[in-house]
Amino acid sequence: MKILIVDDHRLFLDGIRTILLDLFPFYEVVAFNNCRQAIDSIDKADKYDLALVDLHLPGIDGLSFLQSLSQRNLLFPTIVISATTNEKEIQHALNLGANGFIPKYYSADELDNAINTVLENEVYLPREFHHLRPKIAIKAENSASGLKQGVVLELSGRRLEILKLIASGHSNKTIAQILNIGEPTVKTHIASLFKLFDVNNRTACVVKGQELGLIE
Repeated sequence: MKILIVDDHRLFLDGIRTILLDLFPFYEVVAFNNCRQAIDSIDKADKYDLALVDLHLPGIDGLSFLQSLSQRNLLFPTIVISATTNEKEIQHALNLGANGFIPKYYSADELDNAINTVLENEVYLPREFHHLRPKIAIKAENSASGLKQGVVLELSGRRLEILKLIASGHSNKTIAQILNIGEPTVKTHIASLFKLFDVNNRTACVVKGQELGLIE
């Protein structure tokens, strides 16, 4: 079994790797301090059985990493391990496919329990976050913004993914890597978004997406 860890704090990364090797001595543990390296490893056909990823990372963050896994149709369980207690962020991670959330203040025994729960195909959440569960929101059509009726239906899954990544502040190059597509394709979809929303820059595009309820 092979476990992937992604965290930008070297001491924490080394510490969690040591704990995992102690808990699971027969497992292989691979650690990266940024999501770009982790995605490169995945694209080179490295196979993982479990991933632990921080949410707040420079460059490609944990949420975008989850999105990249979904784009590649990778089904191995992924757990967010973070110091955040922001419920909106945790819920967003679950909606993007995370199988659980582990606070960084947890002990090794609690980490062991969380990992084993997820490996048994169950969602793991601490007691104080039990009310959070993965959910898929279906956006209804919205004509209140003055856009033509059916605009949401014209927003393909790919364009919606790109809109969310634009809202997260990612460049075209980074979006292309996250979604595993060419940068010219990203530019084409962004141009389509501009035309659909009748805007001429990324900021206005994000604002319009928020007005429609497509992004937070």
